[in-house]
Amino acid sequence: MIGLAVWIWLLVVAAILALLVLVLVTDGADDPELTAETTPTGAPTPPPTPAVTVPITLPVVTTVPPPTVPPATAPPTAPPTVPDTAPDTAPATTAPQTAPPTAPPTTGAAPATPAPTLPPDGPVVTIIGSVGPCNFGSECLIAGFTIQNFDTQPTEFVCEFSDGSRYTFRFDSQGVERACATGDLTESITIEVVGVRSETFTRP
Repeated sequence: MIGLAVWIWLLVVAAILALLVLVLVTDGADDPELTAETTPTGAPTPPPTPAVTVPITLPVVTTVPPPTVPPATAPPTAPPTVPDTAPDTAPATTAPQTAPPTAPPTTGAAPATPAPTLPPDGPVVTIIGSVGPCNFGSECLIAGFTIQNFDTQPTEFVCEFSDGSRYTFRFDSQGVERACATGDLTESITIEVVGVRSETFTRP
């Protein structure tokens, strides 16, 4: 870096000296008295000397960044090794095996206990079906129903048959004994109350 600065300084001094020489030459050529003294009488006047232009080329200074040294990383320290100490193993003791007691054979299967029936939590429509005489003949499918766990008293129920027909009736109690009937014994009946449907009743 010091040598480069010296070269730049020398180039600047040389440029200043060249400019001074150029100024002196130009001023001497333009001065008529100096020209008359230096030029002999009767001799032809030499043409003026053209100015000499000296190009000055400044070196390009390139700044080199200092090298980056990565931070030193300390080698990992291995944890101390603790020797494993095997525990003393006691010899296995074999206990005498005892035969399980033999239960006397049973002569019959124990009766199965039926599971208790839990009451439903939500509203329920229970259908009650039978076969008997009705307005459509001596043998009809007849369906009644009861309702449970409704928050408010429903006012309508729907009789739905297997052919897709639906009939709506009004009621104001907890059930209807003869709600729906059909003379076609191949039909089936489902009762719906406020969107709650019962099981489907068919001929037994």
